[in-house]
Amino acid sequence: MVSKELRIGNYTSKGVVYQIEEDCFYTSTDGVSYKNKWAKINPIPLTPEILKINKFVFDIATGTYWLNMSTHYLELLPAGGYWWPAYTSIPEMSSESEQRVSFCRIQSVHQLQNLYFALTGEELEVNLT
Repeated sequence: MVSKELRIGNYTSKGVVYQIEEDCFYTSTDGVSYKNKWAKINPIPLTPEILKINKFVFDIATGTYWLNMSTHYLELLPAGGYWWPAYTSIPEMSSESEQRVSFCRIQSVHQLQNLYFALTGEELEVNLT
């Protein structure tokens, strides 16, 4: 992983990121803090199990996982070892049509967290267990 991919609050193989510096970053796991070098970090792969734990619903008809957020939703299509995200805004007026945007593929939990933040301005609370 590289530093530009991480944000404070991202989940990694070394715990949750709470501080980022040029040559290292700091994580915390179960109340214990760790100083990490960039070369020794791995992303957490995004899996159907993690999505289900975090309130994504599987749509058997389309083969996608989606997270309903009242006036919009985030949809993830698994294909070729990647997740292909799409974000759909549901109009408030019945005369308007849905607005849908697709994004580049993702593979890991921190990428999903970053995408969610970019779309909503809010953190995606993640549970890994």
